[in-house]
Amino acid sequence: MRGLTVSTLLFIALVAPGVCLRAQSYGSRSQSDLEASYLVNFFKFVQWPKPSDTATICFLRPSGVLDRLQSAIAHNERWARLNGRQLTVRLLSDPSDNEGCQILYLDSHTANDLWQKFTVPTGILTVSDQRGFAHNGGMIEFMWSASDTYQLAIRPAAVDKAGLTVSGALGTLVDRVDDERYRAR
Repeated sequence: MRGLTVSTLLFIALVAPGVCLRAQSYGSRSQSDLEASYLVNFFKFVQWPKPSDTATICFLRPSGVLDRLQSAIAHNERWARLNGRQLTVRLLSDPSDNEGCQILYLDSHTANDLWQKFTVPTGILTVSDQRGFAHNGGMIEFMWSASDTYQLAIRPAAVDKAGLTVSGALGTLVDRVDDERYRAR
């Protein structure tokens, strides 16, 4: 498993405005702030089968990430704007009411309770901070180490099965769950 290098941090700083990661600490930024910013930036690196004028991130339960995204949209924060698309967030009252969702974020508590019972429809990118999420069928996992370094893991087979395409630029930033480095963590 690899931590973020200086060149990777520079790349992230260029493509993810508003995110400031440090090699050993993410400073005053909360985990929710960073995860919210990355969810928005996934729209720059993932292609969905049905193009849309909106970029919709859905949640099954309230979370700090949902709160951060709602605040950023309400205050028109720069990092929460996408060229040519309107960013929206939805809290689903029923998991089957996911029409229009492009990203489904499950915080670790929600994933622990619901992930194995939930069938994700084609065309939705699943993301969580639950440990082992990508290894257990999720698509992208936010990983935080004890030294406050941030990593991403991706399960390419799950992404492909959902009919999504991830750009090579994002692929260079993530550990693949089918890679030996991920299993060694």
